[in-house]
Amino acid sequence: MIVQDDQPYENTLPRADIIQDLLKNRPAGPPSNEVTYRKVEEWCPDKCKNVTKDVPSDPLYGYDKRVLFNLGIRSLDDVRKVLRKHNFDGKFVFGSKKRTYTRQCNRLWARLEPAVKTVIKEGGKGVYRVIHKSVRSAYTLRETSIGFVYAVDYSEATKIARLMFGYIVKDPENLEVRFARFGTSQTLLAYNTRAVEKIDGRLREMENSIKYMKEKALKLESMKQAVVNVTVSMCDDEGKQN
Repeated sequence: MIVQDDQPYENTLPRADIIQDLLKNRPAGPPSNEVTYRKVEEWCPDKCKNVTKDVPSDPLYGYDKRVLFNLGIRSLDDVRKVLRKHNFDGKFVFGSKKRTYTRQCNRLWARLEPAVKTVIKEGGKGVYRVIHKSVRSAYTLRETSIGFVYAVDYSEATKIARLMFGYIVKDPENLEVRFARFGTSQTLLAYNTRAVEKIDGRLREMENSIKYMKEKALKLESMKQAVVNVTVSMCDDEGKQN
């Protein structure tokens, strides 16, 4: 299965600023759309009592859902990787820091997830990942990424995907698309350039594997021939002696 990289762009300072802001107890939001808070009492089942919470004036803390989506974070696992890189020098977190790391991961994903899920469902003008799905059994679903297309919505993306990639699969109707990023055709260029690099990498791995197997096959052929030669020679000699 070819795993494509969804982030063919630099981790810019604005991206880091948004992440750090969303990790605060009370995110300030962007300068152009600052968020305000009001105090609300809610029952906390973990503490078995009412607690006071700060409720933001905007559930996305003043950020546009497209901006949050374009951070490139799609899951809690992505959050873990990003925070490990941003806040913990890329190292795995152990000991006393692990609690802080876990709290930050859960907080950031809870604040990003609504925007991410909404955008993935709605789509938009930008880049779509082309996926080939085929059910191998009643319990197993195989999903293979093929490449990316640029479209204005899911309907157009599906048509383009089946037109451009349908000939390489037996069942074009199983080609699906998933929204990857808001952007322009230049964004598509970056994604498909990365996709080609990934495919080239897999091809090199296969070529090396083929070369290795050919060399191994030649050794086995030589071994077989040696065994045959010994068998014929010694069996003939033994037959003449008898």
